[in-house]
Amino acid sequence: MSEGIVDWDAGSVRWRSRTAGDEDGVVLRLSDPRAGRLRFRTDLLDFELPLAELDRERVYPAGGIGRRVVVTRLTEAPAPRTLALSWRDPAPRPGVQPYYLRVRQVDGALAWTSPIYVESTEGT
Repeated sequence: MSEGIVDWDAGSVRWRSRTAGDEDGVVLRLSDPRAGRLRFRTDLLDFELPLAELDRERVYPAGGIGRRVVVTRLTEAPAPRTLALSWRDPAPRPGVQPYYLRVRQVDGALAWTSPIYVESTEGT
C-alpha cells in the first residue's frame, strides 16, 4: 500500500496513511481555505467537516487508548522566533527529574528538547 497523496484533481485530494502511533498528516494550500469539505474515512472512524467550521482544533475519538484523529487549520502568518513561558509541576517528585519541552510550530512540525534535569526538594 502506498502512502501519501494517491490521487487529486481540481476539486479533491485523496490521501492514504498507515500509522502505528506517530503523527501523520497532509498539508494543503487551497485557493479558498474556507470552501469545501473534509471527508475522513477509515475502518474505525468516518466523518465529514465543512472547512468553514474549522475555526479551532477538532478531535475525533477513534476507540482504544488515546486513539484519535486531530484536524486543525495551520496558519501562514509569520510566527515569532522566540518564546517565553513558565510552568510548575503540580506534583514534583524529590530529587533530580528529567523534563522535556515539546512544541508544535505554526507549520505543524514538532520540535522538542533533550531532557532538562531539575532538582526538586519539594515533597521531602
